[in-house]
Amino acid sequence: MQRRPRKGAGLQEWIKVNPDGSSSMLVVDRTELFKLGLQQRDLRLFEPLRLHGSACVLRRGKAIMVNLDFCKTIITSRFVLTPLPTEPRPLEFLAKLKERVARPFSMSKSVQGLVTMAGKPATELGPMELHLPFELKVLEICLDELAMDLEQRAAALDAAAYAAVDAISSKVRPSRLEQLRKVKNRLVGLTTTARMCTEVLAAIMDDTHDMLQLNLTAVELHTQMALTHAVSAAFRPGTRGRGASLASLSRSSIRRRVSSAPRHFSSRLGRQQALEPTPEHGGQQQQQQQ
Repeated sequence: MQRRPRKGAGLQEWIKVNPDGSSSMLVVDRTELFKLGLQQRDLRLFEPLRLHGSACVLRRGKAIMVNLDFCKTIITSRFVLTPLPTEPRPLEFLAKLKERVARPFSMSKSVQGLVTMAGKPATELGPMELHLPFELKVLEICLDELAMDLEQRAAALDAAAYAAVDAISSKVRPSRLEQLRKVKNRLVGLTTTARMCTEVLAAIMDDTHDMLQLNLTAVELHTQMALTHAVSAAFRPGTRGRGASLASLSRSSIRRRVSSAPRHFSSRLGRQQALEPTPEHGGQQQQQQQ
């Protein structure tokens, strides 16, 4: 990472967050990020003036790239990079990230919901489930903060939608129609975000290999173990590796974390779709307006 700016068009300001919650601002040349495994098209998603981009959670070499709504991060096994935030929601997310990542153990709201549904106390969870590698802990924080943000926005939208419908049902006015139109636009945006997140996480859950690759620490350890056993096998041909047990532990740990978030997004989708006006209701509004 380059701490001193250099001339060139490939420089961008980033916030680096360490495992202890401390942070610092860096001016990084994108060629340095290529060393983590990211590609040119990946970095375009983090450009300051780019408002929209493909939603994704992808493993790229030594990093995990997350681009979900306001959660835009590059996660490694030792630190997190997030573009220098200027908007309220990314600023709030950065503050939450620094606060939560420094905690030794913090169960997310999504996992708490699954544990409560299963009737299983947190003390019965295994050590691999309680103490996650740094990169999985950060990924869980990203998904959990996004889920809670959707919860809050959906609750505010519920109140605004019912108030707008009640107002227009008594008397149709241009100002009330404009208010209803704004509520509808918010509903479409929120529904699109929830569906987008659900599809991204569902794709990860459907591919076990991609899911296991998110555990950067385990992948690195597995590579080192494979190399060690390969060297040992040259002298002792009967030596066998132990990657299967490591993969099994990693799979159960990641699946518990990743599978909890889509439940929140799916529940948001169902609730938002319930707010959409039916054709009959829309026809009655048009008749009242005429």
